[in-house]
Amino acid sequence: MRHALFLLLRLICYPALAVMLAAGAALAVVWVNGQCPPFDAIGVTCATGFSQASGGVVLMVLDLKRWRRSGAAPA
Repeated sequence: MRHALFLLLRLICYPALAVMLAAGAALAVVWVNGQCPPFDAIGVTCATGFSQASGGVVLMVLDLKRWRRSGAAPA
């Protein structure tokens, strides 16, 4: 029972840690590139042409991987 509990904790905590590290890295990249106003500003938005284009590329790559795995053609 104890082994199963620690396995379950690993399955939950490691992906959560990976998400937090990825979010921190993304925030650092956006902050270094100067694409966001300071955090004390109200209504912070990070929408620039570069960030929107890079988001589109990421979504396209994820869709292509999913379509290749499922064998379905893009709609």
